[in-house]
Amino acid sequence: MTTTEESIPDLLKEFKKDTAVISSLSDSLRFDSAKMLITHGEPVLDHIFSQGIELDVHIMTLLHKITGENPVPKEHAGNVKEMRQDWQNWASQNHFL
Repeated sequence: MTTTEESIPDLLKEFKKDTAVISSLSDSLRFDSAKMLITHGEPVLDHIFSQGIELDVHIMTLLHKITGENPVPKEHAGNVKEMRQDWQNWASQNHFL
């Protein structure tokens, strides 16, 4: 495991802590933890999906920023359960699951 991969779990914990008390999705990407996770890119996706990290709205925003994709159709917007499933489906189709 590389140093980058070793730091991802700690960065995700920090990101969860940073975003626990904010509601703004765009603000969640301003934290240093988010910036570092975005920089790490695909290894973050591997970790999120392989470790079963809970896909809350801030994590899904992070996934969108890392991948440049949004697998959530407009009719699912605001329905976190359906949004999670859309991201799980995306992960499966892109071989992260």
